[in-house]
Amino acid sequence: MRSQNDPEAITTLTQAFPYEQVGSVNAQSLAMPTQAPTTDFCNGAAPPAGSGLGQVAVGPVSIDLSFVLRPNHHASNALLVGAAAGAGGHPVAVFGPQTGYFDPEILHEEDIHGPGIHARGASFPGTDVFVELGHGVDYAWSATSAGADIVDERAERLCNPDGSPATMRSTSYVFSGKCTPMYERTDRQVAKPSPGAPNPPQVVTIQIERTVHGPVVGRTLAVDPATGQPVPVAVSYQRSTWFDELGSVAAFLNWNDPDKIHGARDFQVAAGKEQGTFNWFYIDSRDIAYYMSGALPNRNPAVNPNFPSWGTGQWEWRGVEPANLSGNDPHPRAINPPAGYMTNWNNKPAPQFSAADSNFAYGPVYRSESLRDRVAALVARGNVQPVDMVNAMEDAGTVDLDGSQLVKQMEAALAPAALTPQQNQVVGILDAWATAGAHRRDRASSGAYEQGNAVAIMDDLYPRLTHAVFDAWLDGGQYATLAGILAINNPPGPTGSAYDGGWEGYLQRAFRQAVNPAIANGYSQSYCQPGCAARLQAALQATIDSLAKAYGSSDPNAWTCARSNSGSGQCNPARDDIVFSPVGVASVPNIPWVNRPTFQQVVQYTDRR
Repeated sequence: MRSQNDPEAITTLTQAFPYEQVGSVNAQSLAMPTQAPTTDFCNGAAPPAGSGLGQVAVGPVSIDLSFVLRPNHHASNALLVGAAAGAGGHPVAVFGPQTGYFDPEILHEEDIHGPGIHARGASFPGTDVFVELGHGVDYAWSATSAGADIVDERAERLCNPDGSPATMRSTSYVFSGKCTPMYERTDRQVAKPSPGAPNPPQVVTIQIERTVHGPVVGRTLAVDPATGQPVPVAVSYQRSTWFDELGSVAAFLNWNDPDKIHGARDFQVAAGKEQGTFNWFYIDSRDIAYYMSGALPNRNPAVNPNFPSWGTGQWEWRGVEPANLSGNDPHPRAINPPAGYMTNWNNKPAPQFSAADSNFAYGPVYRSESLRDRVAALVARGNVQPVDMVNAMEDAGTVDLDGSQLVKQMEAALAPAALTPQQNQVVGILDAWATAGAHRRDRASSGAYEQGNAVAIMDDLYPRLTHAVFDAWLDGGQYATLAGILAINNPPGPTGSAYDGGWEGYLQRAFRQAVNPAIANGYSQSYCQPGCAARLQAALQATIDSLAKAYGSSDPNAWTCARSNSGSGQCNPARDDIVFSPVGVASVPNIPWVNRPTFQQVVQYTDRR
């Protein structure tokens, strides 16, 4: 399920850019924990312990900030068509970074002109010395989050300087043969409320410990490869950009300066100076270009990057990979790729560029297919206008990925079963929906989704399908473990972003393999066999029973996904609505769900300097 380098993964480029290929691993480097790390053993004035990492104390209350240590969903996208297919022989792009929905919005627009700087676009408060997403004199650029693997977990073997046996409370660790004290600090800050807040100021206490690799996020036991016995360790996060948070300034400085950017290659050179892991896209009147930036660690080839490794000194990184646009630069990049277009929706950048160890979703299904298929059709037609690209983005933004990528394959896997008339009716409703594009939308503002019964059916059926296929294989809690790493799906909801990873790829391949065990790139066993058709039929019937009860009718045409539905188990578009988070004293009404970015540029240059 790891999908580190799935041959069928949806990629922005077709050219391979090998990175982080696992070679001959030395088992001595592996540091396997025996239990989940906890903060129970923090030293000094530690905040109250909790179940997660990142515990801080606000006054008398302990808060778990562990979410900031985990990958967050992102929803930025980019669609670019080259000059050959663009109207008038000029490229066209629609750029869209996603930064959430706030009132007022976090991104703000700025227009900056002066010596060495001429740019307009959007920036984040506090970092707005330059335009970060926008356009220069005759070129434009934008980004999506790439999520490349720039973080490793290190198991720091704890020790005591006086030579006594280490315990969970030890605050020194073994590095290069020496017992090295951790950097320690207890921060106490006063959190002042906003003028309209009723609560008094609170004291925020944060306990900090740091090793040579990075911040300590917990303690646990790990198996010593030499003795096979568990020893106390601190877990630290090693990130290639620690203490270089301003390292990206050079890239923005160049992009804002028309004297530095004269074309696509100049843009790529500047992107190579960006330390964060982003997909950067560029357009001018002649070219489209791409560069995936980031300080990519050059790891010890004896270490498996998918697992924690020892921080004792002999398994260290060997610097970062070069970003020089030459043959030894592993960063995926292109200028006017052969396909004539590029699309990205936080998907895998290129074949053989390994997914980060926290990413299990780069398989044969990804939401970027909805963009790719529409833009590819436009390129095949030619004379692509800016409005065509906007429409492609908007149309893809209402696609239900479960419906668009699974219904046809599920039907084929169901075929051996003798379906009842009602089951056939339900499958027919899903088939018609998938054929029409599997959208979740209400263009007439009627208060109900078009083909809403299909939406209601798929929302109920999808989790049942994952159990029908995988329960027989992922036993003993493994289903829940995998779902904890990669949620079975990322459905529409108040944050707007949806379908950013899920089990759709696992299911689709399992369905295809059930029909044809000899498919290319199949799993090592057919998860959908034996008895797959019967299990899928049982899941289908369970959905029928559930919806018949929820809607009080056995007629699938009565299962309307409408805002008037309020009962338990009834599909309601209001649950999908995007909700704005108020930053000030007021907010704006919710808006109907659409899987799209926060801020967008529609770009076509017809001339250049």
